[in-house]
Order: sequence, then C-alpha cells, then structure tokens
Amino acid sequence: MTLSILGPKPWRSARENHLHWQDDHVLTDCGGGQEGVDTLNLRGQFVMPGFNDAHVHLGMAAADELAVPLMGVSSPEEMQNVLRRLSRINKPGEWITGGGWDHTTWPEKRFSQRQQLDAVAPGTP
Repeated sequence: MTLSILGPKPWRSARENHLHWQDDHVLTDCGGGQEGVDTLNLRGQFVMPGFNDAHVHLGMAAADELAVPLMGVSSPEEMQNVLRRLSRINKPGEWITGGGWDHTTWPEKRFSQRQQLDAVAPGTP
C-alpha cells in the first residue's frame, strides 16, 4: 500500500505539505497526488510518525527483578537498614544487588561507601 497524507507543518517536504510512505517506510519524496497513490487530507490537523521500541534485554530485566529497589532511599543510613534486613534473610555469601537511589538527595550528597555496606552485611558480596 502507498499512502500520501496531506497535512500541516512540521512533518512535510520542502516542496509541499505532504508526508508519504510506502508499506511501513516513510519516504522522503513527498510530492503527493501521484497516480495510484491514495491521499488522505487531514484538513490542517497535526500528524507525526510514531516510534515504538518494544524490546527488552532479558538478562538485565531478570537482574532488575532480583535486585533491591532503592528508589527513594533518603540517606546512607536508610540504605544500611534495608541491607541489614536483607542480610538476615539471605544465605551467607549470597549476593545482594540493588539500584535506583539518588545520592544527590542525601544530606551529604555523596555515594555510600563500601565500609558502610560491609558494616551491616559482613560477608555479603
């Protein structure tokens, strides 16, 4: 199928107010009105090509599901409390991973230190 859409700025050719595509490809030749081409007049309405990126990196998605969500943790001490609770549940030597915290919202605006994490979860990588 080939379709030419007559519409307004900003999606138009340098020559005319046409957006033209064939099958699933937007074409740069936007003359419009060619023989055998259906034309849809949008009568001044806005049209914008869509972008859909529906994919996932499976390994990372799985790791994220297993990680501790630390969004909203307001200080290194609060992070320590979360890790302390998890280290009591986890087996010795079992990894604890997490992410999503924003150290710039913490009082000292610094990253937590390894020593702070080791203090509450010794022997836990």
